Amino acid sequence: MHLGAIGGAMNRIRPSIVLLVLLALGASSVAQDLDRNLEPLRPLVGREWQGSLASPGGGAAWPTTCRFTPVLQGKALKYEFSTPQIADHAEGYFYWDAAEKTIAVFILHSSGVFKKATVGLVDGLLTVSGRIVFPERSFDFRNSYEFRSDGTMVDRWYQNAFGSWRQGHEIVFAR
Repeated sequence: MHLGAIGGAMNRIRPSIVLLVLLALGASSVAQDLDRNLEPLRPLVGREWQGSLASPGGGAAWPTTCRFTPVLQGKALKYEFSTPQIADHAEGYFYWDAAEKTIAVFILHSSGVFKKATVGLVDGLLTVSGRIVFPERSFDFRNSYEFRSDGTMVDRWYQNAFGSWRQGHEIVFAR
């Protein structure tokens, strides 16, 4: 076959290859279904939650985004939390811990802090309970998610860093 003929054949094939690659990429970005063990997390999925994180003293508030995206054929739920104005970003994964028979989560913050926890229902609220680890100390935390009939989600943070349990942030997220 002459080189010109090969080049002509490649030009005819190239658009087909590009189309197949685009279709494959499009199919992989379609929202994945959740594994049945992660079903309690369903209310979090497929939304970009927008809220405002208040400073501890209440003097300032910063726009905050939270996303929960199914990944790995629905075997995990990717968590992303971002408050750009204070350079706070966290990513993690919710997954089924077969050995413990529970939903677990591991989250790493941009500051190097990490959280390891389990998920359950506490007083009817989806609740993440575990340990947060800083370079110099660690303590227990609890994060609850309340889903309201108006479509908002209330994210409440509690910690026992100073002995007794105290409430930290409360963010009302809208879709």
